[in-house]
Amino acid sequence: MQTKGVSMGGVLDGIANRWFQSPWTSVAVPVGCALWDAVALTRFAFLLPLGADVSNLWILNACATGMLVCVALRKAFPLASILAASLLMAVASPVDAGACTGVPALVMVFYLASQGTATTAAIGIAAAAAAFCLPVAFMGDERLVLAHTMAMALVAAAALGLRTALARRQAQREVVAEHTMAERLTEERDRMAAERDEAKERSRIAAELHDSVGHDLTAIIALAEGLSGGTGDETLDEAVTAIDRLAREGLNDTRKAVRRLSALHGSKQRAPSPVAVGEPALRDWDDISSVLDNARAAGVAVALIETGVRTEGAKRQADTVFTVVREALTNALRHSDDLRRITVSLDHGENGTCAVAVRNDGAAAQGRKKRGTGLRHLEDAVTGCGGSFSCGPGPDGGWEVLATVPLEGRPGQGGADG
Repeated sequence: MQTKGVSMGGVLDGIANRWFQSPWTSVAVPVGCALWDAVALTRFAFLLPLGADVSNLWILNACATGMLVCVALRKAFPLASILAASLLMAVASPVDAGACTGVPALVMVFYLASQGTATTAAIGIAAAAAAFCLPVAFMGDERLVLAHTMAMALVAAAALGLRTALARRQAQREVVAEHTMAERLTEERDRMAAERDEAKERSRIAAELHDSVGHDLTAIIALAEGLSGGTGDETLDEAVTAIDRLAREGLNDTRKAVRRLSALHGSKQRAPSPVAVGEPALRDWDDISSVLDNARAAGVAVALIETGVRTEGAKRQADTVFTVVREALTNALRHSDDLRRITVSLDHGENGTCAVAVRNDGAAAQGRKKRGTGLRHLEDAVTGCGGSFSCGPGPDGGWEVLATVPLEGRPGQGGADG
């Protein structure tokens, strides 16, 4: 039944569009009315007795011609044309009782009732009905009054029925269009959410590559440099040199991969913190010692100063602090000249905030004027959890990395983790 209703509605739409919008209809309707008037006028002329006054024929001709003009202008001036036609019909009715002017008037009533506004249709139909029915009522012909009234009522009812059907079809189309638009918006939101999740995952992988693999390779390079030329064994020295070269190549390839992944995420977008994305394995406070041991193995004196009381269960805070310390040590080993000492300070506040300070006494490498990928990821990780981050030359020389990591687990969340 629903399919049949849709099919019939489509047929109705097609007929209505062809009738009201086709240029052929705009020509065919006035031509049809002209043919009707020609037949009616010819019949009226032949029925005149010999020697009768033909002035009424001229009046009828003039009114019929004016009616045809009104029919032709019914779309451009709907109310004005039907009011003028009603006046002409009232003038001609005592002569032809509506036989000549009635059909053009009914055509205009149909158009106005089906296409005009409610106010325009009401005024136009009332004027046409009065001009069509009242003159014959004054003539006392009850049959003509009934015929004219029924004709006017049937045409108006048919037009209003068509108007209602078309309005209902339009409402159905609007509902379908709204549903279609809602589905498209839902699909677009789902697509954007999938792209956002994919970009976050790429960013997480890039951060993990840079932080974990980059740190380990940097430690290997530092160890290899410390052993280079100092073993007294030429074969062993060559192996150490090869290890150093391969580690540097691996570090360079890792940095290229990180840049590509970051570029896929968008160069102007802030890469989300691994904490915010939901890193599979979170580091604990005790894991910081392994990072310090790597730096010590490279021949650097590393001191850890921790004050205050750690917040138990603050796994995400501990993971972020671990990331800050690891990246700060990695950058110190990679970019500092004459590096001898690194101091790591962890100050646990009463409100659960942990202030991190990593200072080294090395001189910054020449030509290094801006932050690299690691520091940008590091800043994103800290600020993404509601903390603060800064880095630069220390007051007594060297380089320092300062960060404040609150107890929040994710941006906008408070309370202890875990």
